[in-house]
Amino acid sequence: MLFGSRRRSLWVLGTGMLSLSKIIENRELGHNVMHGQWDWRNDPEVHSVNW
Repeated sequence: MLFGSRRRSLWVLGTGMLSLSKIIENRELGHNVMHGQWDWRNDPEVHSVNW
């Protein structure tokens, strides 16, 4: 929608869909980190204590 849109309404719709997908993706990642679901990896960068 963003690349092929010549109409402003399609560009706005594509931008909104992209924004929503990034918000959902970041929310899911934050949820998993907050609940310590990656602590089993023993990686200090993604350990829930550091976040």
